[in-house]
Amino acid sequence: MQEISCGLTILIHETTHFVGDNWDSAAEWSPFYSTLSSDQAIKNPSNYAAFADNVFPGKQ
Repeated sequence: MQEISCGLTILIHETTHFVGDNWDSAAEWSPFYSTLSSDQAIKNPSNYAAFADNVFPGKQ
């Protein structure tokens, strides 16, 4: 699976910080990622970038 461009992933991640005043709970490669509560996960900027990367593979 191809990934969306790194720049777009960063833009989505950083915009999520700005729009929701959210802090990083855990990146998707972190061992803590799978332990996030629902409340933490919905506010985690890395989730939105990872979602876009998986829904739109190869888009730039």
